[in-house]
Amino acid sequence: MTSVPLETIEILIAYKKFELALPLLDEHLQGEEASPYVLYLLAQCLREIGRAEEAISAYQLCTLLDSNPYKSFVCLADILRDEDRLEESLSAGRAAIECSPQSCEALASSSLTLSALERFDEAEQMASLACRISPSYPQAWHSLALVKMYLNSYAESEAAYNVTIKLKPEWQLPRMERGMLHFMMGRLSEGVDDYEARWLIEGAPPKRHGNIQAWDCTPFEGYLLLWGEQGIGDEIFFLGLLPAVLKLHRQVVLEIDSRLRILASRSFPNVLVVEKGSVASLPFAIDRALPLGSLLKELTLAGAMPTLPLGGYLKAATTSRSNLCTNSPRIGIFWRSSRVKLGRSKSVDLMSLAPLACIDDSKLISLQYGDAREEIVAFRDLTGVEIDIPSFDLYSNIDILAELISSCDLIVSIPGVPAHLANSLGVDVYVISRSPRGRLWYWNHNAQGSWFSHAYIQNSTGFENVEQLVEGAVKDIKKKRSTRTS
Repeated sequence: MTSVPLETIEILIAYKKFELALPLLDEHLQGEEASPYVLYLLAQCLREIGRAEEAISAYQLCTLLDSNPYKSFVCLADILRDEDRLEESLSAGRAAIECSPQSCEALASSSLTLSALERFDEAEQMASLACRISPSYPQAWHSLALVKMYLNSYAESEAAYNVTIKLKPEWQLPRMERGMLHFMMGRLSEGVDDYEARWLIEGAPPKRHGNIQAWDCTPFEGYLLLWGEQGIGDEIFFLGLLPAVLKLHRQVVLEIDSRLRILASRSFPNVLVVEKGSVASLPFAIDRALPLGSLLKELTLAGAMPTLPLGGYLKAATTSRSNLCTNSPRIGIFWRSSRVKLGRSKSVDLMSLAPLACIDDSKLISLQYGDAREEIVAFRDLTGVEIDIPSFDLYSNIDILAELISSCDLIVSIPGVPAHLANSLGVDVYVISRSPRGRLWYWNHNAQGSWFSHAYIQNSTGFENVEQLVEGAVKDIKKKRSTRTS
């Protein structure tokens, strides 16, 4: 028997001292006081410290040993969803509902899983039921807000987010999501404050340069540091705001992903571009700093936000197209995302892009990351159409990828880096977005139109199939080419 009472261990867990609680819980499990509740606490600790597989096993054991396994099933559903084991998560959620049919907690959790599975109608029904059963449960309203956004019911989504935040004002995730919803609705000034909540979400990384005074667009003497905080696609997007910054301040240091350094330096020759982590070695002091994503707020509040849409602000190395191909149009294609969780919602089957080969004897060029040879060979065997495969690593060599994109007449891509690059280079890109879950806020049209000047976004609400989206793109491409040649 352990000398530490269970009540003391519960206090340790409440104060997030999970590493201290774990061995004490093990002692309880090995003694006479072992119980499903102790096993449940162990699972909670394992989950919190990132030992997901062990936590899943512990929750599963709880569901077998506990006479009332409802709570264990709910937690099991949540962690399985976090691990992208969606069908298993849905099964656990259903088991929780069987234990307690009127449980808003299990219904809200299952709604999130159904949304992740892109079964949006079912997710909406389950979230709505949870809200009716318990109108004061914020997670139910959050589940409803999320699925309403996926269904393009923006006003209803906003209303649900407002209820969520009113019920639980300290919860930062729905606040950030509401900010992005306002961006999608074309209400930029309303969304910028909520978007800053991304720094307060549980588990969010600290601001790298939080010790430097934040820039608010007011004049000052010295160097301004703008630093990338998100993925490389986001960094490319936010670089579209840099010309507006340079109108306000000329001494700018840009700290971004090393893969973008050459491209950004060429595009903004008066800006010092450095790789992440190298600011401390600069021979001068930084006087103000701002993360790139926060430019949305500061430029908006200062009335200095550039006119949308954005595009054509990056410059690839000079490429002479006449040396690269015949008169047939060159179409770059990117169809598969390797992103964990969202990759499935973003990706399309390569075969669905086959109609592109019918556009004026076009030549298809792969912009795909990684080894796509097996897919490309299967595509050739079924269609008789060859796809050119570059001989270099497109993931690591973004500057070469930009050069390749600039050599194309147009790009057809899922939401991702190649689509961002094409727009920023001034190359027309047709963005095939098969699911609302697979696109971030800027890939949605807002009340003022698109965020991108060279992107033609083919968005599905989750009901049209990819072939219909591609067919729509092909028709538009043929129409534009016919107009240009007539």
